[in-house]
Amino acid sequence: LRAFGFGDRTGIGLEQEEPGSVPRLDDWSGTSLPTIAIGQGMTATPALDATHVYIGARDGFLYALRQSDGALAWRYDANYSWMLAGASVDEKNVYITTSDTALLLALDKRSGKEVYRADTRVWAYTTPLMRGNSIIIGTMAGELYGFDQQTGKKQWYFQTPEARADINKIIDKKTGKLRSDKLFAPDMQTQAGVELVKALGGFAASPIWVDDQLIAVTT
Repeated sequence: LRAFGFGDRTGIGLEQEEPGSVPRLDDWSGTSLPTIAIGQGMTATPALDATHVYIGARDGFLYALRQSDGALAWRYDANYSWMLAGASVDEKNVYITTSDTALLLALDKRSGKEVYRADTRVWAYTTPLMRGNSIIIGTMAGELYGFDQQTGKKQWYFQTPEARADINKIIDKKTGKLRSDKLFAPDMQTQAGVELVKALGGFAASPIWVDDQLIAVTT
């Protein structure tokens, strides 16, 4: 995590910027791997441009705050779906993924109005990676998507071998979504359900681009 910059300042000269925090490895518990992978237990610098800060939250809203005074500029309602990933920003839009509603959202960064939405089918906890004219995201079902940054149209798709095999039969073959009847069955404990999803080789950590290669780490 520290190799990816967590726990350090960005180095771009932000006033009063804090370095964030990463729990010591000695302090991790049995639930740390799945929870830290989606941002719980850590703090980091939110997405920002010259005038605003953009923050997704577990209350199902994306907030745009003015840097000058911290006042709310707008907020976007994601229908109670957690926004645990960081946002990404270009000259026009802010991009963020959602959990329960399984979406990549592009919002006008001045008004907060939706520009487009792209279906990811499964919970997405990764910060959108902008590369060329593409937005790249990963899902917890072991899938990577490349979407056109301007339109949201799917450009390419990758699925891990573990997800293709789906040995626990938790993916609905018709819809590509996770099967609620298996993951949330009355006799299914929460951690056991998490382990079934992790077995798909899910992408909880955000992908990066290094030396003309896409690098993505699975669960």
